[in-house]
Parts: sequence; structure tokens; C-alpha cells
Amino acid sequence: MHRTDFIKSIIILLCVGMCYPFAAHALTFSEKITNVLYGSGVNLVQDYRGVSISIPTDEMFMRVPAEDPRIDPHYFYVMDTIVNVIQNYSRERQLEITGHTDDLWTSVEEKLVSQRYAEAVSEYLVSRGVDGRRIIKVLGQGSGEPVGNNRQFGGRILNRRVEILIVPPRGEEAEMVEEKEEEPFRYEK
Repeated sequence: MHRTDFIKSIIILLCVGMCYPFAAHALTFSEKITNVLYGSGVNLVQDYRGVSISIPTDEMFMRVPAEDPRIDPHYFYVMDTIVNVIQNYSRERQLEITGHTDDLWTSVEEKLVSQRYAEAVSEYLVSRGVDGRRIIKVLGQGSGEPVGNNRQFGGRILNRRVEILIVPPRGEEAEMVEEKEEEPFRYEK
């Protein structure tokens, strides 16, 4: 390597190093929260309504009667990470919290249990500093919106969840991840 090539490579490295902090700000809202929540056990779902954080209730709540759900202290770290996301990355956004169950209950019990799960999450968020006025809906959906097959054990586990929907501010559309269709393989001579 010539001396001039060496100097050029150092200049390039310095420029990249100085530009890196600015590149981090170019991340979209959903990319930022994905980075923060990676490995926490929660799922992110993005659709036309906004970004939804889906929390499995089997892991989050202690094994107490469903009529009085309490968040397991071992899960406080994950919940505090979610509070961090809400406080630091979505200050101007409103929240909708929806509880879901599997279909092993009666329809009345499903609504009641899922409502209590949603209320427990809402109360936790407010107790950790999230402004309660930002929470515009706390709803028990019951088993009406399954994401898994209720005939299978694994599907029922997926269906027992609480979703925190982070709604984009008025006038701002939800970011959508563009799915690119792959070009079909074409053999050319």
C-alpha cells in the first residue's frame, strides 16, 4: 500500500466515523423500536394502524386467578423496556391497549379476562411514568382476533397476548414495510 493510499483510507475512515452518529437518526420509528426491543420476547406487528407491540400473557402474568392479573416481577425488565420505547421514541403518539385470549373460556369470561389483562398493562405503564392521557383505548377483545390456531396448544399460547398499538400522530401515516416481490427465475441463453 502506498503512502497516499494509506492516507486516503484514513480520511475515509474518519469521515465514516464522523457521519455514523447522524446515520443513526435516519432510522424509521419502527426500526428504532425494533432495535430496542430485539431479544425481549415481544413481537412487533406493523400495519396500516401503526406499530403494535404484542406481549405474550403466559410469560408476563403470574399464575394467579385470571380475575386479578398481576405482572410477574421477572417481567418488569421487559415492561420497563417497553416504557422506554414509549417515552423516548413515541412521545407524540397515542396508545391503544388490547387484551386477547384463546377460546377455552366462555365468551363473557374471554372479554372479562382480556379486559383485565389490558387494564393491568395500562396501569403498569402509567405507574412507570407514561401519561395516562395518551392511552386512548383499553379494550378486552376476547378470542375475536386470533393469530394462532386455537385447536393447537402452540396456537392458543400465541392468542393469549396483550397488544400495545402505537398510533401515529394525526396527519402522519403509519410506516409500512415494503415487501418486494421476487422476480421469477428466467433462463436466458
